Amino acid sequence: MAEPSTNPWLSLGMQLMDVARQKLATPAEPVVPVEVTVEDPDEPASVEALQERLTAIAARLQQLEAKLLP
Repeated sequence: MAEPSTNPWLSLGMQLMDVARQKLATPAEPVVPVEVTVEDPDEPASVEALQERLTAIAARLQQLEAKLLP
């Protein structure tokens, strides 16, 4: 733990550094491998189809972000 100080901001900063040091010292969760496959389409997609796909991708990214970054 950090040494106490008469300056409350310095004390708070030292406490935050201690917490960060402890978090960095603990082992991280294992990394999950991700495989991405890219294929050329037989025909160009319509604007509506691309918008639907991008909306679905954005929604999935938000779900993953909520799980990974509480």
